[in-house]
Amino acid sequence: MTSNNDYAFPFNWENFEGTKITGLGMTKRFYAACVALRGLLANDNVTTDEKLVSDAINIADELLKQLNN
Repeated sequence: MTSNNDYAFPFNWENFEGTKITGLGMTKRFYAACVALRGLLANDNVTTDEKLVSDAINIADELLKQLNN
């Protein structure tokens, strides 16, 4: 099951000095919204920034909803 709080790119690696570096990355919701926003920006029917961001978030939420079904 996928939720809005799952992480898309968690990482755990060691740098050249031997220091371990870990992180959660970005949420799957944020990643999906970014990808959706790229698609919306490629469209010539650009409206307002607020509308574009709102649409991208709605698309991301619907994607996660469908993945859970």
